[in-house]
Amino acid sequence: MEHKWGIIGAGRFADNFFASAIRQAQNARLVAVMARDKSKAEAFSKKHNARQFFDSAEALCKEGDVDLVYISSPTILHREHTVTAAKYGKHVLCEKPMAPALEECDQMIDSCKENNVTLAIAHNMRFHKVHQEVKNMVVNQKKVGTVGLVRAEMIASFKKNQGDKYTTDQFRLNRAIGGGGVMFDMGIHTIDLLRYILDDEIEEITGFSQNLFTDCNGEDTVSAVFRFNKGAYGSIASSGALPYSRNGVDIYGDKGAIFTDGSVWMNARTGEIKLFADDKWESYTTETNNCYVAEVEHFQQCVTEKRIPLVDGEEGRKNIKVILAFYQSMDEGRTIRIAN
Repeated sequence: MEHKWGIIGAGRFADNFFASAIRQAQNARLVAVMARDKSKAEAFSKKHNARQFFDSAEALCKEGDVDLVYISSPTILHREHTVTAAKYGKHVLCEKPMAPALEECDQMIDSCKENNVTLAIAHNMRFHKVHQEVKNMVVNQKKVGTVGLVRAEMIASFKKNQGDKYTTDQFRLNRAIGGGGVMFDMGIHTIDLLRYILDDEIEEITGFSQNLFTDCNGEDTVSAVFRFNKGAYGSIASSGALPYSRNGVDIYGDKGAIFTDGSVWMNARTGEIKLFADDKWESYTTETNNCYVAEVEHFQQCVTEKRIPLVDGEEGRKNIKVILAFYQSMDEGRTIRIAN
């Protein structure tokens, strides 16, 4: 069965990563594209061989020959575009962060349920095979015993990576458009990934953020410490202004420790997992897969088989709850307890 996709929001990320993921995925075809600037939508459609292009989400969902949509618009539009897609019976894969407010997350979930369509949130770090194997080693194989400490980082330089297209008013650095700064754009990946690997929920969090290097309406560098329900302590670091980072995951337990290097990024730098246990090092190698292709194929399978996606609306909402607690902690200068 071929799945016909539409993309709502023809920005840099959809152009550079997700359109090609649809093209590479099995049983997937990109049919329609939407951008507010119709000439941009037309150019995008020609580049990626989509036969239809529109300048509104309503038009794409009403007139487009699609059954699934990928929403890659700014965060403040996710609720509107998800509700519109659901109204027309389109299954929705919405880019993270899900929405800037819990009430909007609830509206997205309810709308998709009422219209009997599948909703998933695009937390792609769960689809790196290296992270799936780390979870297996921690949760199923108990390679490190009881987990006590975990850490993850996602750090980059927007200015270095984007070159002459870099601006300080982009949604990743603008709370008015993106809902937050780098915590909403990048830090949320590390929060979701640690929740996934430990199969546990964050109970309380303390956040720190500043505009250390960038004059923008959002934070460019963040750090957070938190505690999980089962007792483990965690920390994350994220920045859009620092060009060098390991971008890995560290898991420390009472019987061992696990480390990855370069896995917390769009393309995992390596599939290697290092385990230190019984006073010796072991190395495991996993496939460095395209996490976006895996995400597309997983979503299609969930739609076909009427299964709950790995990151459904409820999972996406949990991440937003943690991130909003982070911002509350930052604003009020205190630790915030998260009701689960």
